[in-house]
Amino acid sequence: MSTDTIKQIAAGLITVPSRPVHHEALLETALYSAVAYYSALKPLMQCVTVADTPANGSDELGDYAEFEAIPLSSGIMAATSVMIAGEQHVFRVTSAGASMATVRVYTVVRGTTTLEIWRPAAHAISAVTWPAHHEAIIAMVTASFYLNAVSLANADYRYAEMLQAVAASYFGRAQATLQA
Repeated sequence: MSTDTIKQIAAGLITVPSRPVHHEALLETALYSAVAYYSALKPLMQCVTVADTPANGSDELGDYAEFEAIPLSSGIMAATSVMIAGEQHVFRVTSAGASMATVRVYTVVRGTTTLEIWRPAAHAISAVTWPAHHEAIIAMVTASFYLNAVSLANADYRYAEMLQAVAASYFGRAQATLQA
């Protein structure tokens, strides 16, 4: 499965059987936009591991381990969760500099500890990082974006409204499926 498969499915949704013609460059642009939309709703979760020796302390939220040398390149500023030894903990970034952040993880640990920092990322168009069954959903969003673009450039307003109605139908079904 690949982006070529998605484009083939989308082309099937946007072309009339008696007139199998579409604008390839517009379809490619719609695909890129659809993958970006998909990434916003179903981001690719990436994990970066960082080892540091924390200082233990306590504040209004409880006991914590404070890590002072967490590189910003780890994605800590956008992290959705931090795990230590496979267990998720509440955390907060208390300060950040040009390249490092100080992070409090609400647990007590001793010695050098490895943090698993989980953050969302965009799906790469060049690599299949979504589940195979989501290709049809991405194809529906691609077709929707394509049809909306064609409708905006069409002088016949009735035809443009019909295209937008079909596009809205595809988009609505895809969105409902992704949010389920």
